[in-house]
Amino acid sequence: MRKRSVFAGEPTPPSPSAPTPTVIAVKPGAIVSALRRDIVLGELPQGAKLVELALAERFGCSQASVREALFRLAAEGLVRREGHKGTFVSRTDAVEARELVAIRRRLEPAGARRAVPGLPADVLADLARQIETMQHLARADDWYGLSEADRAFHLTLFEAADMPALQPILARCFSLLHRFAFGDPARRRTPMEAADRHWEIVTAARRGDAEATAAALDHHVVTLVAGLSAAEAEARA
Repeated sequence: MRKRSVFAGEPTPPSPSAPTPTVIAVKPGAIVSALRRDIVLGELPQGAKLVELALAERFGCSQASVREALFRLAAEGLVRREGHKGTFVSRTDAVEARELVAIRRRLEPAGARRAVPGLPADVLADLARQIETMQHLARADDWYGLSEADRAFHLTLFEAADMPALQPILARCFSLLHRFAFGDPARRRTPMEAADRHWEIVTAARRGDAEATAAALDHHVVTLVAGLSAAEAEARA
């Protein structure tokens, strides 16, 4: 029998021996989480260039997925995109960290004063569970997990204040301050101390004492970064 000809433009069927490429569907959210961890813990240093093709190879995904993840990280302030130059891990020095602390001191106590009177029992229970999660992560010396649990704790309390326009500002502060505080081991408290510091906030909230909760939050935030004053003086020098 005469073989059928293959016309120009018609795709040539693959050889039976040719390997079929494997496509791994990695969602942008997973890439964001992995890169956020590397940035917060200082494994990707400040100023490091992030190459989309290399990241796509690392995660086994498309460059489009990497690009979306980088846009999300840029919204958090963890990376900066510089046009044709590329994308870089952003920098946060001690002077900027002090200003981020000031923003949190303005927002979180105000949120507590609004949220704590009549705070639902299920929210209080969630806050207590989140501290227990932090303690578990502290025992495992999991600083990134501790960072994420800390973020969840503070956002849970702030969300109860019903000020949604301010939540993205606060979330950005968390990302940048955690990177500053946890990225350098010299600035870290002990993991269990970092977890246990939250109980004073919950104890005041359980009493329904808005002012005491606000004061506990203010003290918590202002003492967040060990050695911040010394680091700030060094940055200004």
